[in-house]
Amino acid sequence: RSMRSLDGKAGRSSAPERKESPAPSAPEHKEAPTPAAGEPSMGQKSVVASRLPIGPKLAVEPPLGNDARMAEVKDALGVQFLNQSKTAEAISSFTEAIGLKPDYAEAYLDRCRAYLRISMRDRAVEDCSRAIQLKPGYAEAYIWRGHANAGNNPDQEVKDYTEAIRVNPESDAAYIARGIFYTNIPHKQPDLAIQDFTSAIKAKPTNYYPYFLRGVQLADQKEYGNAIKDYDEAIRLLPWATSLNLRGNAYRMLGQYQRAVQDYNEAIRLSPDFVLPYIGRAAAKEGLGEKAGLPAPRLVTPKDGAVLDQSPRTTTVTWEVVSGAASYIVEWDFQSSQVWAHELKGDFIALRTVQSEATFNFVGAQPGRWRVWAINASGAPGTKSEW
Repeated sequence: RSMRSLDGKAGRSSAPERKESPAPSAPEHKEAPTPAAGEPSMGQKSVVASRLPIGPKLAVEPPLGNDARMAEVKDALGVQFLNQSKTAEAISSFTEAIGLKPDYAEAYLDRCRAYLRISMRDRAVEDCSRAIQLKPGYAEAYIWRGHANAGNNPDQEVKDYTEAIRVNPESDAAYIARGIFYTNIPHKQPDLAIQDFTSAIKAKPTNYYPYFLRGVQLADQKEYGNAIKDYDEAIRLLPWATSLNLRGNAYRMLGQYQRAVQDYNEAIRLSPDFVLPYIGRAAAKEGLGEKAGLPAPRLVTPKDGAVLDQSPRTTTVTWEVVSGAASYIVEWDFQSSQVWAHELKGDFIALRTVQSEATFNFVGAQPGRWRVWAINASGAPGTKSEW
């Protein structure tokens, strides 16, 4: 069915938020560890004995002043707030830490991360720049300043990632960040991205994420066998539904449908609400000659050619129940500059439901279309409806 919205508002759901880490691997928050017996509590530094005898006594470093000690406590508390998505409280705590210890580079970096969480990029850049001034060669601050410059100042973004690599050639996070930069249009340079992901793997072979990212680039270049090798290693290090789904796609592109189905099944087991493995599994089963024999659902609302003018763009589509259907896949598409998004990106925006209706947020004032198809209990697909 086709549909059109009236006013000029447009905007598509953003990609999943970048994880709060220099690399989009597991977050590298500075969690305050639980003190072992006899160790100082959070934010304190132990009094260190030099072990150099002076008469019958030992030379001992003086403890931190109260302000410096309290600054560390405030910074650690801010990190806890940030991990709990309490961004305003985190910023307040980091600001208190800076007030108590104005040369506290780590607190500036942490506040930079917090500002970036709420898209206050200018302030994030200022704080990371201050952290670099206070602590020259601070690779993590260069990485986060690069993140803060993403989109607004791409030249400075890649310079910051490159500087982070220069000051710390063993930083897998810096290589990952620059590699991701090279995967995005208009800076897309797959060969450079693959080189950076390879360097990240050498720097930290136990991190699953650069294997995953390199696999994505290899699959985009239709090197499915090499992509599968990288997905194998990524999955060995961290079983993740997305990695399994993409490895299933690679097997399917090679015509190894049974292995693809196995990967899709495992992805669904790990993440039952993840729609893409259901679509991939249906395609793989079709490749194996398994079809559900289910008819195309009859679309009910909105009517073909309907004009939708509500704001926000929450849109509900309905169809008649198909006997024998265990679930349904709804695909929707939108047009920009008279070109369907599917023709540019190669896939559709999709969702899965067990009801005979679905609700999604349409992008804005442009033509749209949708279709639906049923899936039986074994995952085999039925006939797709017309758009």
